[in-house]
Amino acid sequence: MAMRDYPLYTLSEVDRLTRVMPGTASRWLQRSRTDGATFEDLIEVLIVGEFRKHGLLFRDIRRVVVECEKALRIPRPFTSWAFRTGGWRVIKETKMEFLRESVFDVAYQYGLPRWPCVRMVASWT
Repeated sequence: MAMRDYPLYTLSEVDRLTRVMPGTASRWLQRSRTDGATFEDLIEVLIVGEFRKHGLLFRDIRRVVVECEKALRIPRPFTSWAFRTGGWRVIKETKMEFLRESVFDVAYQYGLPRWPCVRMVASWT
């Protein structure tokens, strides 16, 4: 087992550290409250929390994950550098209506380049 696969946090700690609603980590990771969470889990919950703040449902966020996994050919795309560089292209190509309003805010918060995101959102209208 690789070091990154060892649980470092409780799910309650993940909720607190990522400043999401209590129980978000448990619901997203689909684990019981007694299970631990890895650093990758923490990063994934952080990204999911940002989408949730913009009103997206878990169901819709999971659709984003599935599309990104298929297009980028990687597991857990929110924890990958490939998502930062290619994930927004995938979201654009799938033209998911529920992401229009939140994509720019999330991109800005995570320091993604401004111009490609502006062009992408503009192309959806």
